[in-house]
Amino acid sequence: DFEKAYALLGDKKKSDNYKKAAEKRSATINQLMWNGKTGYYFDFDFANQKRSHLTTVAGIYPLNVGIALKKQAEKIVEILERELQKKYGVVQPAGASAS
Repeated sequence: DFEKAYALLGDKKKSDNYKKAAEKRSATINQLMWNGKTGYYFDFDFANQKRSHLTTVAGIYPLNVGIALKKQAEKIVEILERELQKKYGVVQPAGASAS
C-alpha cells in the first residue's frame, strides 16, 4: 500500500524502497510459512524456529495481499474448501487459537 501511495504522490524513491521491502517480506513468508508438500501456508513459531502443523484461517492471508502464486492459490483454495469451509462460512478448527 505504501509503495502504491508514494507512486501516486510521485515519490519514486520511497515507492521503490517499499517495493523492495514488500518483495523481501514475500520471499520470507514463502520460505518460512509455505509448505509445498501440503500446499498451504502455516504459522511460523519463531521461538522454536519451526512451522506449525495446524491448518488455520491465517493461511489464506497470502491470497489477500498478493503473495501467493496461481499454483499456490489453487492448492490453498482446495484445502480451504475441504477443511475450513462450512455451511455458514470459514471456521477456525478446534485446537487452533486465533491470536
